[in-house]
Amino acid sequence: RATAAPAERILSDAKWVGTGAGTFEALLPIYRDVDDAERVAAPTAAASIATEMGRPFMWGLVIMALIGAASLFRRALMRGREYVYAGIGAALIVAMLVASLANAGILDLAASVLTSMALGLALAQSRTWSV
Repeated sequence: RATAAPAERILSDAKWVGTGAGTFEALLPIYRDVDDAERVAAPTAAASIATEMGRPFMWGLVIMALIGAASLFRRALMRGREYVYAGIGAALIVAMLVASLANAGILDLAASVLTSMALGLALAQSRTWSV
């Protein structure tokens, strides 16, 4: 498990525009202490995104995710009895936001594929297709 102290030092030194995509793993050995574990990984997805792409980019993603969740939730309310897919999509977006503050697992391939599949289904089923 990666400690949060090196990530905090990286975040304090990172510029507002970030350090560049994929640079968190390259910077972590520079900022870690001698007695820290050898594991080179970001402690959270939010720390990785804020370091690599910058804080404004991360907050923009958070705002866009909240707008998307609110939109899917509104569509779920409009669907009546067929609210399940849109409601699950809204809940998934909120869960991904919370998970990004807890660990970096949401940046893995499996989580990305499953999330995009579920959100695509939720978005497709959130519209009324009456003729």
